[in-house]
Amino acid sequence: KIEERQHGWHRAVQFVRDPQEFLTVYRDPVPTHRYVIGVDTSEGKIPDGCRKPDATVAVVIDIDQGNETVAVLAGQISEENAVPYLDLMGRFYNLAFMVPETNSTGKVVAINLPNHPYNYPRDRFYHKDDWNPEKSRHVREIGWRTHETNRHHLISVLANAINDNAVVVYDRKIQEECMNFVWKDAGRAEAQKGFHDDHVFALCLALMGAKCYPTHLKEGGDTTPAFLAARVRNETMDSVTGY
Repeated sequence: KIEERQHGWHRAVQFVRDPQEFLTVYRDPVPTHRYVIGVDTSEGKIPDGCRKPDATVAVVIDIDQGNETVAVLAGQISEENAVPYLDLMGRFYNLAFMVPETNSTGKVVAINLPNHPYNYPRDRFYHKDDWNPEKSRHVREIGWRTHETNRHHLISVLANAINDNAVVVYDRKIQEECMNFVWKDAGRAEAQKGFHDDHVFALCLALMGAKCYPTHLKEGGDTTPAFLAARVRNETMDSVTGY
């Protein structure tokens, strides 16, 4: 209902089994645990040798259970239609910390999810502190923007977690994509011909969020830090970045 959406979702979230849906839940939330959701939205590309375009994938991990994958959203979902899924998933998992990739279509998630009618708490998003030469200052923007400089670092977070047994994966699609994510001749790590890497990067983003999880966030506590609350009172927040 519109009135309930004005200030966020107030009812308890419950998922009902439906084999035709895009969401797979492996573990229900534990009230005191911290969760992170890595989001890789589809750009509609069809990798070499594949028959299907990229999928939108969101991977939920439980930080307090050894980065255990507790839920996976995956399918041919447009970025606009992915937002309500992510809103409910995030609230179901204790207002999970959200790390959306914002290279292309992911910007829709970064813009729509923290604003009306969803109002997902802005401090529950990963913010990248980048230098903006046009504004001659650092700009804190919601989401992770992958480029050649930081792509290797993002992948190494997953590689290190696997080597250190610091991630638990139940999802077969994630396992399949990881097994077929290789170094190419050009020195670039990507999916082999005929395979996708959406699940791989969604998991990478979730693990990056686990490394950057804000220390002030506590389940059930105030979701607005003092410096952000001051900006809200002054009504000077940027509609996209939240700062």
